[in-house]
Amino acid sequence: MIKSFTVEKDIIIKADPSVVWDALTDPKKTKQYFLSCEAISDWKTGDPILYKMISDGKEVIPVKGFIQEVKEEKFLRYSCFAPEFEDDISKHTYVTFKLEKSKLNTRLLVSQGEFSKEEQYLHSMENWDIVLQGLQSLVEK
Repeated sequence: MIKSFTVEKDIIIKADPSVVWDALTDPKKTKQYFLSCEAISDWKTGDPILYKMISDGKEVIPVKGFIQEVKEEKFLRYSCFAPEFEDDISKHTYVTFKLEKSKLNTRLLVSQGEFSKEEQYLHSMENWDIVLQGLQSLVEK
Protein backbone atom coordinates (compact mmCIF):
# COMPACT_ATOMS: atom_id res chain seq x y z
CA MET A 1 0.00 0.00 0.00
CA ILE A 2 1.33 3.42 -0.98
CA LYS A 3 1.39 5.94 1.84
CA SER A 4 0.35 9.52 1.05
CA PHE A 5 0.84 12.69 3.05
CA THR A 6 -1.48 15.68 3.43
CA VAL A 7 -0.62 19.13 4.77
CA GLU A 8 -3.32 20.61 6.98
CA LYS A 9 -3.02 24.15 8.35
CA ASP A 10 -5.36 26.71 9.81
CA ILE A 11 -4.98 30.31 10.85
CA ILE A 12 -7.21 32.98 12.35
CA ILE A 13 -7.04 36.24 10.40
CA LYS A 14 -8.48 39.46 11.82
CA ALA A 15 -10.52 40.35 8.75
CA ASP A 16 -13.78 39.58 7.02
CA PRO A 17 -13.82 36.58 4.64
CA SER A 18 -14.29 38.98 1.70
CA VAL A 19 -10.93 40.60 2.50
CA VAL A 20 -9.19 37.23 2.87
CA TRP A 21 -10.77 35.98 -0.36
CA ASP A 22 -9.56 39.07 -2.20
CA ALA A 23 -6.01 38.44 -0.93
CA LEU A 24 -6.21 34.81 -2.12
CA THR A 25 -7.44 35.69 -5.62
CA ASP A 26 -5.86 39.05 -6.51
CA PRO A 27 -2.54 38.46 -8.33
CA LYS A 28 -1.07 41.77 -7.10
CA LYS A 29 -1.72 40.66 -3.53
CA THR A 30 -0.60 37.03 -3.90
CA LYS A 31 2.71 38.29 -5.27
CA GLN A 32 3.30 40.00 -1.91
CA TYR A 33 3.05 36.86 0.21
CA PHE A 34 2.83 33.70 -1.97
CA LEU A 35 6.53 33.11 -2.57
CA SER A 36 6.59 36.04 -5.05
CA CYS A 37 4.00 34.36 -7.28
CA GLU A 38 0.96 35.95 -8.89
CA ALA A 39 -2.07 33.63 -8.84
CA ILE A 40 -3.66 34.01 -12.28
CA SER A 41 -7.14 32.55 -12.90
CA ASP A 42 -10.71 33.50 -13.77
CA TRP A 43 -11.66 31.60 -10.58
CA LYS A 44 -14.38 29.50 -12.18
CA THR A 45 -14.70 25.70 -12.00
CA GLY A 46 -12.66 24.09 -14.77
CA ASP A 47 -10.49 27.15 -15.41
CA PRO A 48 -6.70 26.97 -15.24
CA ILE A 49 -4.73 28.52 -12.41
CA LEU A 50 -1.14 29.63 -12.93
CA TYR A 51 1.34 30.73 -10.30
CA LYS A 52 3.62 33.10 -12.20
CA MET A 53 6.82 34.77 -11.03
CA ILE A 54 9.93 36.51 -12.35
CA SER A 55 13.19 34.61 -11.84
CA ASP A 56 16.51 35.82 -13.24
CA GLY A 57 14.62 38.39 -15.31
CA LYS A 58 12.39 35.78 -16.97
CA GLU A 59 8.75 34.91 -16.45
CA VAL A 60 8.43 31.45 -14.89
CA ILE A 61 5.40 29.32 -14.05
CA PRO A 62 6.56 27.00 -11.25
CA VAL A 63 3.06 25.71 -10.46
CA LYS A 64 -0.18 25.36 -12.34
CA GLY A 65 -3.45 23.52 -12.02
CA PHE A 66 -7.17 23.60 -12.63
CA ILE A 67 -9.98 24.96 -10.47
CA GLN A 68 -12.01 22.02 -9.17
CA GLU A 69 -14.60 23.89 -7.11
CA VAL A 70 -15.19 27.47 -6.06
CA LYS A 71 -17.70 29.14 -3.72
CA GLU A 72 -16.71 32.78 -3.54
CA GLU A 73 -15.52 33.89 -0.10
CA LYS A 74 -16.10 30.36 1.30
CA PHE A 75 -14.30 27.56 -0.54
CA LEU A 76 -11.68 26.96 -3.23
CA ARG A 77 -10.15 23.71 -4.44
CA TYR A 78 -7.69 23.28 -7.30
CA SER A 79 -5.24 20.75 -8.64
CA CYS A 80 -1.57 21.66 -8.29
CA PHE A 81 1.46 20.44 -10.22
CA ALA A 82 4.72 21.52 -11.83
CA PRO A 83 4.12 22.17 -15.55
CA GLU A 84 6.45 19.34 -16.57
CA PHE A 85 4.17 16.88 -14.73
CA GLU A 86 0.87 18.01 -16.23
CA ASP A 87 0.32 14.61 -17.85
CA ASP A 88 1.47 12.59 -14.81
CA ILE A 89 -1.50 12.62 -12.43
CA SER A 90 0.51 10.73 -9.81
CA LYS A 91 2.47 13.98 -9.28
CA HIS A 92 -0.62 16.17 -8.85
CA THR A 93 -1.80 17.35 -5.45
CA TYR A 94 -4.97 19.20 -4.51
CA VAL A 95 -5.11 22.46 -2.58
CA THR A 96 -8.22 23.38 -0.61
CA PHE A 97 -9.03 26.66 1.13
CA LYS A 98 -12.02 26.87 3.49
CA LEU A 99 -12.98 30.26 4.93
CA GLU A 100 -15.14 30.36 8.06
CA LYS A 101 -16.44 33.64 9.48
CA SER A 102 -16.48 34.06 13.24
CA LYS A 103 -17.29 37.47 14.70
CA LEU A 104 -14.64 39.85 13.32
CA ASN A 105 -12.27 37.11 12.16
CA THR A 106 -11.88 34.55 9.43
CA ARG A 107 -10.61 31.08 10.13
CA LEU A 108 -8.74 29.90 7.05
CA LEU A 109 -8.20 26.17 6.72
CA VAL A 110 -5.75 25.01 4.08
CA SER A 111 -4.95 21.51 2.96
CA GLN A 112 -2.70 20.17 0.25
CA GLY A 113 -2.71 16.50 -0.18
CA GLU A 114 -1.74 13.26 -1.61
CA PHE A 115 2.02 13.75 -1.61
CA SER A 116 3.65 10.42 -2.36
CA LYS A 117 7.00 11.39 -0.85
CA GLU A 118 7.56 12.59 2.69
CA GLU A 119 10.22 15.15 1.64
CA GLN A 120 7.71 16.86 -0.69
CA TYR A 121 5.20 16.93 2.14
CA LEU A 122 7.74 18.46 4.57
CA HIS A 123 8.78 21.07 2.01
CA SER A 124 5.13 22.00 1.45
CA MET A 125 4.53 22.24 5.22
CA GLU A 126 7.32 24.84 5.48
CA ASN A 127 6.08 26.78 2.47
CA TRP A 128 2.51 26.93 3.78
CA ASP A 129 3.78 28.36 7.08
CA ILE A 130 5.55 31.13 5.14
CA VAL A 131 2.54 31.77 2.88
CA LEU A 132 -0.03 31.88 5.69
CA GLN A 133 2.08 34.16 7.88
CA GLY A 134 2.58 36.47 4.90
CA LEU A 135 -1.12 36.44 4.08
CA GLN A 136 -2.02 37.25 7.67
CA SER A 137 0.50 40.12 7.78
CA LEU A 138 -0.76 41.56 4.50
CA VAL A 139 -4.46 41.40 5.42
CA GLU A 140 -4.10 42.60 8.99
CA LYS A 141 -1.98 45.70 8.29
